[in-house]
Amino acid sequence: VQAGRNITGMRSVGHPNASVVVVSRGDRAIQWLGIDGDTFTVQRQLVDSRITDPVVVDSNDRGPIVTVGDFSSGKLLNYRVGATEDNGNKPPANYGCGPAGADQSCEEPEFGGELELDGSVFYIGTTNVN
Repeated sequence: VQAGRNITGMRSVGHPNASVVVVSRGDRAIQWLGIDGDTFTVQRQLVDSRITDPVVVDSNDRGPIVTVGDFSSGKLLNYRVGATEDNGNKPPANYGCGPAGADQSCEEPEFGGELELDGSVFYIGTTNVN
């Protein structure tokens, strides 16, 4: 599969050995790669003007959130890329992206905010420890 230019980060997502999320620094993009039949394909891509120099991405284990580390700006940027969990049908169960949560597939990822840090971001880990 031809992913973006200058891949600087890769993390496993979903089922082991079936899909990864990668950072294309050259294209300023985040891409989800997965197995489609017997070929590896780009299944989704996140491009946003706030992402200027991405070098690392981490996919949250507990929800449909990705955090992007932007080297030059020294920022962490969060995006919701899927509907909220069902959670026993407790609100906000299955809430999609966009106005009123209408986009159930979250075709357009929802920007969740940013955190500016002193210095350059080169690694992140978003493990949730209870």
